[in-house]
Formats: sequence, structure tokens, C-alpha cells
Amino acid sequence: MLRGLSRQRFPIHRLHLSSRREIASYTEQYRRSLEKPEEFWAEAAQDIEWFKPWSKTLDTASGPSSRWFTGGEMNTCYNALDVHVNSGRGDVVALHYDSPLTSTKTTMTYSQLLKEAMLACARLGAVHSVVFGGFATLELAARIEDAKPKLIISASCGVEPKGIIDYGPLLNGAIERSTWKPNKVVMMQRDLCPFPMTKGRDVDWRDVMAMGNPVDAVPVLATDPLYILYTSGTTGRPKGVVRDNGGHAVALKWAMRNVFDIAPEDAFFAASDMGWTSVLYAGKPVGTPDAGAYWRLITEYGIKSMFTAPTALRAIRKEDPHALLLKEKKQEIRKTFQSMFVAGERGDPKTFNFFSEELGVPLIDHCTDDDENHGHNHEKEEKDAELVVKLPLPPGALTTLHNNPDDFYAKYFKRFPGYYHTGDTGHIDEEGFVYVMSRTDDVINVAGHRITTGSIEEVIIEIPEVVECAVFGVSDPLKGHVPVALLVIDKKIDRPKEEIIEQVVRDVREQMGSFVCLKSVGLVNALPKTRSGKVMRATIQAVADSAPFRMPATIDNVAVLDDIRGVLQKLGYAKKKSVLSQ
Repeated sequence: MLRGLSRQRFPIHRLHLSSRREIASYTEQYRRSLEKPEEFWAEAAQDIEWFKPWSKTLDTASGPSSRWFTGGEMNTCYNALDVHVNSGRGDVVALHYDSPLTSTKTTMTYSQLLKEAMLACARLGAVHSVVFGGFATLELAARIEDAKPKLIISASCGVEPKGIIDYGPLLNGAIERSTWKPNKVVMMQRDLCPFPMTKGRDVDWRDVMAMGNPVDAVPVLATDPLYILYTSGTTGRPKGVVRDNGGHAVALKWAMRNVFDIAPEDAFFAASDMGWTSVLYAGKPVGTPDAGAYWRLITEYGIKSMFTAPTALRAIRKEDPHALLLKEKKQEIRKTFQSMFVAGERGDPKTFNFFSEELGVPLIDHCTDDDENHGHNHEKEEKDAELVVKLPLPPGALTTLHNNPDDFYAKYFKRFPGYYHTGDTGHIDEEGFVYVMSRTDDVINVAGHRITTGSIEEVIIEIPEVVECAVFGVSDPLKGHVPVALLVIDKKIDRPKEEIIEQVVRDVREQMGSFVCLKSVGLVNALPKTRSGKVMRATIQAVADSAPFRMPATIDNVAVLDDIRGVLQKLGYAKKKSVLSQ
């Protein structure tokens, strides 16, 4: 069980369990999933439709990465669309499309999606990979090289608050750089920025649609790959995470009902993946047009639950510190809205407490730590250890790394035989709740003391004027590492900056101990992040140490690093300009 925030400080986080019977039901499911995983997931698999039943629920013969529902045949697109149409729900809205940037709103029913399905690749049994729009040419080429796609489907441009992103030079440059050449490129031409077509290679999306014919869902094995998701994290080269058809469908269906509490009649808004009736939002949490965008969506579409990242909530709070835009719609919001899920990065109690109280709904997080007294001490830190998961992994987990089985084994299974290595540090309390403190890369060794940078951040973020912070370790000839903190503070406050810095140093010393040795604190306008909202601590550390680093492909704003380099130089670091490694 993964704990969000403590019950004592945030009693509202228990509201989603409305009765003791529901709590008992969850406890029973949790116990069965651990003690009898085959029986538990075989039962869950009955909720999706199969063309051919599986012969073996769990197969561990292939190594540490388990195979689920071996021999079974199904189709993900069929379960997402045909099942609804066949049960008489064809005219029910499946997606709401909302684009404040282009002033466009529309809806799509299950029947409409069946005619021109977003899930066409899954319907055909073809493996697909979705990548960020606007990737640099080199990074896009690396993904093309690894995936070796026969077909690339793209829009001619993307629309951001800061302007139009022309995909033409990026895509053409990537294909030119890659040794693998796709047979065809299907291009959706947007009037905002037409794509220059290459004769013999490129075809227009509209022409392809006009020539298309309906296709029955192709039965595929449950263990066949569904998609490849390339992830580079905050540094390093991309890894192609592979998920299968059967396990993914079973786990997703179970989670939407049992974790997110979403039924077919409910509207779900995810800032990443789709749910049941979903809101497809082409905008930002702020700036399209303001920090009230999420609240408008919730009231306009009757959203019951949503999924977002802590970064989005911090951005909203920064722009609307008194929640005035939220308060305008609070009564309407409470008519349908019941829960908010956050993930993707570490959260902070101050932000979660703010929105939990204002919204009156639980914020359910899987990646934060919160002590009742906010205190951190050396004894507490000694309890933190690397978090591992006992095998077998459940359905829906990654099955391998594309074209890289050796790294898959070495990275996730070699160090702790019989367990999956998460790469996270944390601890488990007496009730069985898991507190995820930080990535193992975020543990620094200060004169023999192992300290998670997340613990230091927890103390700093409690200071009212601090909007965001990042703590990282820099090399020190005497202590091995020493922590450095970079802060983003509320621009609307008039408290002297020197006072805030002094409080940061004092609070960390008093709440964690003098052994932490936090003395260097800098103020910056923004922190460098990936587009998914993760703070790039490893890159900041490389800049501080004047070490070579490779610019992550998913960085949201490269210019932020120049500002940070200047601040670090004033603190005595980044004495030489870091060289980008290839």
C-alpha cells in the first residue's frame, strides 16, 4: 500500500473510503493479490472480453519478468470501443475535446471512434510508440533508430501558449539522421502550419482516411506487445519500456474501477492517459487563459476524478495563491468532483494541504513523505532504504526494454534476486504504508551520513514564501558531498530575500541536524524540468560540478539552465562551463 499524506493532518484523505465495509473489501483484495496472485488476477481478467481463453494465468519460466494470461487471445481496441458499442452505448460520449488555444470544443462518441479510431494500431495488432511533439532532431532520430517503425503518423505542427511548433524540420531532420527509414509518413496537415510533403514518402491523412475500410479487431496474444514508451527520465539515453496487451488491459480495467472509482457513466480527466469518458484537453494548467483552467473543465464536463502532477498544482498555486479562481466555482465543483490523483514526481504536503482544503476532496498521492511533526532526524534517515518489490510483478507492469533485454535484467533484477528494483528509497510504517522519499540517485553522502535530498526539500518547502525548491549534492573534497538548495520564491512577497535564505539554513539545521551541512542556498526564477514536470537534479548537479552532461530530450526550457549557472557561480560552483556529451 502506498501512502499519500498522514491521516492526522489530512483527515479528508480518508473520505474516499465511505464505510468500514469498503475498507475491509480493500484490505481483503490487497491480501489476496499478495497471497494468491494467480487467483486474484484470473478473477480480474474475467472483466474483459477474450477471443480465446488463456491456458496459464502466470508463467514465470521466462525469467524474472513474468508473463500473464499465456495463450489467451484478445484485442485492446475491441475492449475499449466495440464492447461499448455492442452493449448499446455507441451514442454515449467517449471523449470531450477542449482546446482553448484554438477555441475548439467537440465531443466524440464510441461509435464515432470506432469509425476512425485513435486505437487503430491496437486494433490491427501493430505495436506503436507515442513521443513528445517538438523533440530535438537527435532525440527523435534515436527513437526512430531503436523502434524501426514502418510508418510514422504526425501532425504538421503543435500549438503551445508560446506559439506554434513546426514539426517539419524536426521530423525530416530525424529521418535524415536515422539509418532506419520508414516506408511512409502519414501527415495530418494543420492550417496553422502546413508540412512540406516529400514525394513518394509522405501521404495526407485526409486522403488515407478517404480510402480506408472498416477492419475487424485482430486477435493478438495476451503476451504480444501493445506499445513502446520511451523514457529518458531526467538524464541519460531513452529506454523503450514495453507493455503487453492482456496484462495491460486487465490491470487498467481493474484500476479504473477499484483505484480511481470510475464507472462507465463518469467523466475522468487525466493530464496523461485516457480513462472512461475522458476530457482531451489541449492546454496548460496556467496560461490558457489563467490558473482557473482545471476548475472550468471540472464544472463544464462534470468530472468526477482527475489525474495530474504536483508541478501543475504548484503552478496553479503560484499564479493564484489565494485560490480566488477556485473559490468562484467551488460549489459547482463539489457537485461532481470526488477525488484528485497526483503522481509522476515527489509531492509536498504544503501544496496538497492547500488544494485538499480548498477543493474538499482527497488528494491521493503515491510519492511523498509527511511526518506528523515535520521533523527529520538522523535516526529517521537511517531507516530509509532502497525499495524493492517481490516478484512476480502484477499484470500491467513493464515486460522488457525494447531491443535491450540485457539492460532490462541488469537494471531491474540483478542487484536483488527475486525482487524488482524500483530505484526509489523510502520506508514502510507499522501499518504497511510505503513512504517513497526519493530516487536512489537523489541520496547524497555527507561525511558518511546518507541523506535523501527529498528530506531536506520537505523542510524547506514548509516555509510560506518558498514556491518550489530543488536540493542536490555537489562534490566536496572533505565531506564527499555537500547539499546545495535552489529556491523559487513567491514574487508577490516583500520579505527580504536574505531573511528567507537564513531561515532555510536554520530550519534544516534545527529539524534535521547540523550534520546535513546545508550552507549554500540560491534563488532562481525557475527550476529546469522535463515536460512531465520532473526537476532535473542530475543535470543541475552536473552544471554545479562543471561536469559533462547530456541535455535531456524532454527538457521544457533550456534557457533556465543559463540562469541557474549564474546563480551557482555566485555560490562558488559551476566555475567552468559544462560540456554537453553526446
